[in-house]
Amino acid sequence: MSDAAEIAPVLAAAFGEAKWPPPFAKQSGDLAALHDAVVRELEAGPMELDKTALLLGSLVLGQAAEYVFEDIYKSTVSTTEMELIDLRESRNDTDYRLLNGQKRPVYRLNIKLHGSLFRNAQEVVGLAPEDCFPLATYKIKSALDKQDQEHLPYLFVVVTGAPASAESIGKQMPLLFVAATALGKRLIRSGKRALEERIVAQFIQSQPELFSTIVRATADARWYVFSARRAEIAMKEKLFQRVFALRTRSFNRAYRNAEIDMHLSFAQDMLPLKEFFELVAKQGHFKLAGMLERGTL
Repeated sequence: MSDAAEIAPVLAAAFGEAKWPPPFAKQSGDLAALHDAVVRELEAGPMELDKTALLLGSLVLGQAAEYVFEDIYKSTVSTTEMELIDLRESRNDTDYRLLNGQKRPVYRLNIKLHGSLFRNAQEVVGLAPEDCFPLATYKIKSALDKQDQEHLPYLFVVVTGAPASAESIGKQMPLLFVAATALGKRLIRSGKRALEERIVAQFIQSQPELFSTIVRATADARWYVFSARRAEIAMKEKLFQRVFALRTRSFNRAYRNAEIDMHLSFAQDMLPLKEFFELVAKQGHFKLAGMLERGTL
């Protein structure tokens, strides 16, 4: 286990040079005070290291996915004039906005990392496990609401079959970063998300070769895209076939904490991301916007 002398500098770097999060606001930059707080917290009891490692692994994988997405776009559309803007406002909100060369938004999108297969998919929803992607029905509704509010096509981008996983990355995460994150989140009252992301940035900077390996593994995955409208149409057409919660008596009791999912097919309901960007290159964002709104894609 890392000690206070190692953890405090990691937290200080994550808090930054400006005002530190409470309760350290009046002690911003005071490494000695932070060290003493870390010592007291270490004595308070064990930390959730496994859970924290998994979380950090997920964040690193998400960062790698951003890099790969931008690379696929720029290489396929043959432009460097794009920017992926982070719109995530909470841990459960994973939205981005894609801007063109004139800084105008063209899509709002949600990048999802698909890991575990639904082993009973064939018998339950009629899809092979490797051809099945579960998406919570409320997320479809939320996406359509945002699309209507912003008049901006909403896309889901799915990464599946990646050799690297949040769990495997978490196991490679240095214990110092894991301990600093877990302990730091117990110490501060706000800014916990920023703390996680800044410690991930420290990890990436300190382990460039490992992060490059993760990026390459993510690039080797299969990338798909579909519109929120396409998901809505598929759900309406195949509601009882693909949303098996609606035909399962006492679903919440049998599947405790499970969400009510629509199960989409990679082959039937989605388009490979590279093919989508090839359409963008040929037809332009404006024409595709109409297709996305109609649910053609």
